[in-house]
Amino acid sequence: MLPLELIINVLEFLDECPLLYSADEWEYEVPNLSKWRCGSPSLASCSLVCRGWNDLCRPRIFRTIDLKRKTDQDMPFLPFEFLHFTAPHLCKYILELRISYCGDSVPAWMDACLSRFINLRELELYGWAGTRREIAAPITEGIASLLSSINLERLVLSFWDEDEDDSDMLLILSACSGTIEDLSMDTLPPKRSVDLSAIPLQALRRLELNVCSLPFDEMSTIVCPNLNAFAFNLHEDYAFELPSWLPASISELSIRASSTTRLPQIKQPLHRLTLQLESYDSDTPWLSEYINHLPFLDELRELIINIGVHSEETPLPLPDFVHYEALHHLLQPIKHSKLAIQITLHVWIPKHPEADELDGIRLQEIERMEGTYSPLLQGGSFLGRLLIVWGDEDRVVTRCEVRSADWKAMP
Repeated sequence: MLPLELIINVLEFLDECPLLYSADEWEYEVPNLSKWRCGSPSLASCSLVCRGWNDLCRPRIFRTIDLKRKTDQDMPFLPFEFLHFTAPHLCKYILELRISYCGDSVPAWMDACLSRFINLRELELYGWAGTRREIAAPITEGIASLLSSINLERLVLSFWDEDEDDSDMLLILSACSGTIEDLSMDTLPPKRSVDLSAIPLQALRRLELNVCSLPFDEMSTIVCPNLNAFAFNLHEDYAFELPSWLPASISELSIRASSTTRLPQIKQPLHRLTLQLESYDSDTPWLSEYINHLPFLDELRELIINIGVHSEETPLPLPDFVHYEALHHLLQPIKHSKLAIQITLHVWIPKHPEADELDGIRLQEIERMEGTYSPLLQGGSFLGRLLIVWGDEDRVVTRCEVRSADWKAMP
């Protein structure tokens, strides 16, 4: 009989499956899938060894459940039917749940099934767009009833149709308003009536908006006095201003944009700023102009810049010396002893290169970065890297990296 501590260590190792997206390499994705993992076949096999191993494996196997519809022929409620009628004892293990909904009629027992997820902490609701409210209402109301009775901490609402009726969205937000700490949405619904009270989200610490098509102050349907981090995507060439409802406590800002968008002016001091861009050539001069006008550089402690390039052609669109030099000239004037800088260049490719080609690329790019980033590497905390990413699952096939001696990974 193996010692219990050793068994637990083995199961914890098997439980750490590869993530679909790696949070330390890209700050956020649309939709945010960083929490959803594939199950481990080895962990499932271990659960069959004996009753004791089964008790240890169950919480790990069923902690994260993804109930999504992959094709039009799939029956979206069959997994719920299994959990409700065949294995209700498994619901207590589910801490993270992702539901994809495509407008099917809702079974009468759905309310009772949802009430079994008493330990749920993270929920993603995906694909409510285009669903008639009279069809979606039963499951939406069942979810709201569940959220009002549990301590949900993280909520993602992706691909919702809020153009005509956002009452479902507001109902769900209201139901978890006292506990939600991390909220990700396509966009906040606009305030359609002066008589509509804003929803107080007292516990909210992080807010992410993936589609910003309206000025922020028209999306004043929530109040978040304790917000610490705000992330958003800019897709339109509007003169956006940061929302007036952002509290003074905000210290982390993450912006995804390009040179075709106008970044908002930042007036309050920040501890951490993340900028995600789409081009070496057009975005770097524009980025330089923006950063040089930030009013709080002396107070900034973490600056993260991610630049992603997608390619369907060969040769690979690798950065040249001129691109590394431009980034060095951008960052060197603002570098100070208390500022940690992380810059990541992503290249997405359609075809997996040969191993010899990848080795050559890695050596070449590390040499280029060491040469051009040398003053940054010697002058404080700095990490520079190039990631070559391949396939639908964004698999990193080559990682080229240089870092200063005192570099400490950002949380």
